[in-house]
Amino acid sequence: MADAGKSGLQVTLKDVHRIFPPAVVAVDGVSLSIASGDFVAFLGPSGCGKSTLLRIIAGLDQPDQGQAIIGPDHFCPAFGCDTPLDVAYVFQDPCLLPWRTVLDNAALPLELHNHPKSVRRQQAAAVLEQLGLADALERYPNQLSGGMRMRVSLARALITNPKLLLLDEPFAALDAITRQKLDEMLRHLWLTRNMTILFVTHSISEATFLAQRAIVFSRRPARVVLDHAIDLPQERTVQLRADPTFARHMASLQQALTLEEVEQ
Repeated sequence: MADAGKSGLQVTLKDVHRIFPPAVVAVDGVSLSIASGDFVAFLGPSGCGKSTLLRIIAGLDQPDQGQAIIGPDHFCPAFGCDTPLDVAYVFQDPCLLPWRTVLDNAALPLELHNHPKSVRRQQAAAVLEQLGLADALERYPNQLSGGMRMRVSLARALITNPKLLLLDEPFAALDAITRQKLDEMLRHLWLTRNMTILFVTHSISEATFLAQRAIVFSRRPARVVLDHAIDLPQERTVQLRADPTFARHMASLQQALTLEEVEQ
């Protein structure tokens, strides 16, 4: 594995605007500061611009106005800086290559950066073991459950030990039990690795369980309507969801989303 002592990247958005042709305003003047090592959830109505913001942060899209600054001195796009492996992106669809085994799917980022085969397979096996897939290395994607495919996708993102992990509704299509297990796994990975995580979700419960902080966006065009700190214990299990404090945080996020609906 790569150096586990790397610290997370800070993210700064300065008056970010994004307009799609012919004149669809997707993001309207979003400014945010996310500290190194933070776990932040993005919440908002469907189509409000959350994923667009994530893509801008990743360097997969460009703002029409404003700046996305990754780290203290790397300007957007993130993948244009000297260390592209410091940023990893997990999509809602696992996007696995069906002709490659679990091991070779997870090793793909290192292969694309010309790491020796023995090194990349060793590192892929190590991260897959960490995600509970040690017995599935030679299987193919069509032999896996939905939750297992998503864990392979997560392993592929983690193999470079990124400083910034971006996740766009990665668990949305999974059943509740599998989703809870993956939420717990992701939270544990964040606690044991020094990385910054930005997580897009429609689930208020998931955002409250995972994050230190939740940003609620308006309907399109995206504007920040609430920036909410979630002061819950570092170690979180399913039992926390029944705690009154958990319910209060959920209520605050729900209120912001409901008010946004009413005002529209």
